[in-house]
Amino acid sequence: MNTRLFLVYLLISLLASIGLGQNVNWNLTGAGARAEGFGGAFIGVADDATAIVWNPAGLTQLERTEVSAVGQYISETSEFKSELPNNKYTVSTTQSHFNFNFASLAVPFTMAGTNVVVAVAYQSQLDFFSKERDQQSETESDGAANAVTPGIAIRLSPVFSIGATTNVWFGSFESTTKYTSGPYQGDVDVMKPSFSGLNFGAGVLIDFGGLSNPIPVKLGASFKTPFTLKADVDYSSTSPSSSSSAKINWETEMPLMVGIGASVLIGENLTLAADYEMRMFKDKKTTYSYGGFTFTQPLSASNEDLNQFQVGAEYLIVTRAGVIPLRGGFRTVPTVRANYSWNRDSLQYYPTDQVGGKGYSAGTGFISSSFALDFAYSHEQYDEQKWTDAGGTDFTNNYAFDRFSLSLIVYF
Repeated sequence: MNTRLFLVYLLISLLASIGLGQNVNWNLTGAGARAEGFGGAFIGVADDATAIVWNPAGLTQLERTEVSAVGQYISETSEFKSELPNNKYTVSTTQSHFNFNFASLAVPFTMAGTNVVVAVAYQSQLDFFSKERDQQSETESDGAANAVTPGIAIRLSPVFSIGATTNVWFGSFESTTKYTSGPYQGDVDVMKPSFSGLNFGAGVLIDFGGLSNPIPVKLGASFKTPFTLKADVDYSSTSPSSSSSAKINWETEMPLMVGIGASVLIGENLTLAADYEMRMFKDKKTTYSYGGFTFTQPLSASNEDLNQFQVGAEYLIVTRAGVIPLRGGFRTVPTVRANYSWNRDSLQYYPTDQVGGKGYSAGTGFISSSFALDFAYSHEQYDEQKWTDAGGTDFTNNYAFDRFSLSLIVYF
């Protein structure tokens, strides 16, 4: 391999490991501590300002102007183990950070006797915060791919509502790798991708509570169009004796996303909800290009879709001062990770099945006539990821995270 080709390979391999190798959550979903407390089962509920990113049709349930903001504190733990007989070691990582996740403004009004709501939201979609290390290097990343989302919802009848959104993607992150030992000791590599993209969303909501003989059931569906998430990447490398720079093009094929949900109100205080979301990641790829060379890798290592089931409940305790909600939820957690098996003919690991996991959440808050303050805690644990050879285990990787969400909605 000539020197230039080798450098290109190193460059793109580093970017690939930064972009897809860390714990980026590709389960793109909505926002808000209330929805988090429901376990993410919110498509068939969607009755507050966060509806714009869950099911925009649900915005028609708003009766007053709402302003909302959501912050999250995320704590992650991972443990990578080598079980190779002549090279056993363990790398454990714990990291935490704050993420300003969401903000929105929603304004309802009446036009020709029809309920209409216009809204705009900001959401942190892909969080690239990471601190990782191995035997030869340390990597730190910070930043996100974000979206600004204007939307509109219209109630066409007492039962049926529709909504639509436009998602304008932007944002950036910076990743710095410092080589602490080995042949590149003393080198520092810096990657700075800047994102752009555009896609559209739509939703429908059927509220049987609007019938002349009301039934306390709501059905919802949401859709997000596929698109290409692009990034212009500035790369620089410095060593004790030299420095270099380059520009790389990064394109990720983002899939069609479809979700369906239902909720039922039992009595006046208990709501049960369930969602099923499908993210069509199969055959989607990320492509890196530099200097006439192109490197492509599957976005989902197992080449499977990310399909997710979510259930949740909310019980309202009504007091003189206000309402205290109690919430709980459960979700399955598909990932873009895969398990791997060693092929002794080609001397490579090949992906086999998808790595999944489970998540649990609980939440509470306080609701008054002028504001709603919500808090949620969720825990997600991935199944153990394995690299195997002839039935034996070479490597394992375990990952879990805890997320604390706090949201405030102010009514006008």
